[in-house]
Amino acid sequence: MSGLTDDDAELPGALRPGSLIAGRYRIENLLGEGGMGRVYRARHVHLRKCVAVKVLHHSLSKNPEIVARFEREAMAAANIDHPNIAAGTDLGTLADGSSFLVLEYVSGRTLRSELALGALEPARALRIVRGVASAIAFAHARGIVHRDLKPENIMLVERDGNSDFVKVLDFGLAKTTVLDDRDDATVFGPWRSGWPSTAPARASAARRISGPS
Repeated sequence: MSGLTDDDAELPGALRPGSLIAGRYRIENLLGEGGMGRVYRARHVHLRKCVAVKVLHHSLSKNPEIVARFEREAMAAANIDHPNIAAGTDLGTLADGSSFLVLEYVSGRTLRSELALGALEPARALRIVRGVASAIAFAHARGIVHRDLKPENIMLVERDGNSDFVKVLDFGLAKTTVLDDRDDATVFGPWRSGWPSTAPARASAARRISGPS
């Protein structure tokens, strides 16, 4: 895991614009902050590509269980290569010990914000549901269940003339058998709603991974 390579960040886990992470991610601005940490927009200095950087709060980065779940989100996102899922690309640790996760940068609207404007037309709703279903079915087929699927974690972006192209975010509650069979890597409590953006997703794949209750 790589650390902070300049001294622009002064507060634990807080990064200023211009801060350089892992020698390749230049922080541009803060996108949001929640109980679990902060999300920044950054740019890969070599590839000139925008990315999103999640930084776990410094105090939570001292909790091995939470850090393990944070790392699992990175592994889940990195191991699901699907156009409707925001990809994870990197994982590391800042100089102060705060964990960070690099994800595909998704610029768009949350499904929650769209629903706040009123009911969706049936044809539009069906297109969105198909995108979500495609992403979740792909993950389930690989032994990964999202378990925090909600409108805040579904982004609608512009793609090839489709203004409602779906991107599923935030696999922080993912349950998986393909990455580590030793535990189900599920966290409840503060992890559920701590990221800026709840009912767990339930499907036959969840029963296949968990077994009968």
